[in-house]
Amino acid sequence: MALLCVGSAQGFFGDGFESQAGEGVPPGSRIHTLWLGNSLTNTPPDFNDYSQGALPARLAPMLAEFGITLSFDAITPGGAEFSNHAQTPSTMAALSDPAYDFVNLQGYYVGFDSAAAYASAVKPLHDAATAAGSVVLYEGMWPYLTDPGSPQHPTAALAVEGAADAKPNAFAVQVGRAWEQVRLGSSSLHAKLRSDNTHQSAVGEYLNALVYTRFFTGQSVANVASISPQAAARLSSAERTQLKQAVDLSVNRFYRPTGASSVQLTISEPAEDAAVPAGQPLRFSAAAIDDALGDISADIHWFDDAGLLRHSGASFSFSPAVGFRSMRAEVQGSGGAMSALERRYRALGAGNTPPEVSDKPQSVPRNSPFTQANLSANARDLEGSVDWATLQLDLSTFDGVSAVQNDRDPFTVDLDYSNGYRGSDRIRWRVADDQGAWSAWARIQIQVQ
Repeated sequence: MALLCVGSAQGFFGDGFESQAGEGVPPGSRIHTLWLGNSLTNTPPDFNDYSQGALPARLAPMLAEFGITLSFDAITPGGAEFSNHAQTPSTMAALSDPAYDFVNLQGYYVGFDSAAAYASAVKPLHDAATAAGSVVLYEGMWPYLTDPGSPQHPTAALAVEGAADAKPNAFAVQVGRAWEQVRLGSSSLHAKLRSDNTHQSAVGEYLNALVYTRFFTGQSVANVASISPQAAARLSSAERTQLKQAVDLSVNRFYRPTGASSVQLTISEPAEDAAVPAGQPLRFSAAAIDDALGDISADIHWFDDAGLLRHSGASFSFSPAVGFRSMRAEVQGSGGAMSALERRYRALGAGNTPPEVSDKPQSVPRNSPFTQANLSANARDLEGSVDWATLQLDLSTFDGVSAVQNDRDPFTVDLDYSNGYRGSDRIRWRVADDQGAWSAWARIQIQVQ
């Protein structure tokens, strides 16, 4: 293999999710990688311009700043799922090549709502790669924020991480976690991450490459200079800094080094999505138990959604500003074991009333892969404005292929009924206002012709 270091790649990363300071591939290494995926791996650095190749072409100069030489091959046919790759003899032959130090798996994840389902889907690819001596990376990425079948959705994110944790020589590279960190910090910056309904933009690709840089090196990406011209043209220096901070926070969070004791962290208050009137105190309380040290609750650090340290200790209270916010509790135990939990909450404006919403009738042609349901006229807020970034979709009764919030027009839901379904259908939806008050649930009442 091409890795010029003492020890295996497994030893560099430990038996956990991600790398952190002091771990990772050492400077002076050469790593040879195979990137297996679809158009999400081969997303261009500018919309519809594939001339510059797959994502690792932008990753290579970033790793070079840390003294690591990256070479790669990419198999990324558009639309390919794990099952497509497993049925392609040339792809399976590539996975069996012992020349690759790392194999990166990126594919469609809809329906992977458990670690077992994800592990089953990647099994033939994983087994072929590990039999050849490669370390397998599970890329937890999907640009749909509102799709419950997405690894960026918490349930599926845990499925990807759980599958990697249960497999030998497997690690979850959760770029979706970094996207979520950006969303929590800045909706305007988050909007720059996607180029269309299914693909990341040059900015989103830059964020993904930063995640891989931190994963491979185990070092902060705060001083990384490399960036494609397309991404640089769309980001201010402050926004670039914000993206790097999101990566340093989210990638570090899930690492647990080999031999470290486990840490159990729980947040007892507030409840998830707790609401409090602006100006009134909200109490945060957590407990942490290290299996070697015992109670380490006093060592818990609390970070706000800007990544700033708010408090150190088991509990505290403060009065949040109006709107949606999040707080992250993080603790490190013996041997470097880390654990972190996040809790979302909202502060309501004085005298604020929730938005008013109404049902939206929508006609869809049969076998249509793309119909838009525009909800802008179906919600209004008397005191302020509707915050469409909070749109929630309940797809529990949905019979189509997918229903996702449009990234450019967030008051629009993109419907895919290419599965041939005919008849009536419905999606429940709700939205909050700019002061954190949720509307009641309304329906998109769909008639597929």
